[in-house]
Amino acid sequence: MQSITLKADETLLKQIIEVSKALADKQNEPLEIKSNQAEPKTYNSKAELKADYKNRIEEVINGSAKLYSIEELTKECEQW
Repeated sequence: MQSITLKADETLLKQIIEVSKALADKQNEPLEIKSNQAEPKTYNSKAELKADYKNRIEEVINGSAKLYSIEELTKECEQW
């Protein structure tokens, strides 16, 4: 087995994955797809969302949240 890393916009990646799955199914080949990107958090209620925001605000206020400078953010964005 071999692995591949792709960097592209989300729409293109979804299309590539769909085509890859279809080809693997047609050829009866196993296909393992892993993502290193965390899934977005979903909320069951508005109250749960508000509680999460409140926690994030508290983390920023008490200094436990990781904050990035504009230079760090720019450097990170340049990788995309």
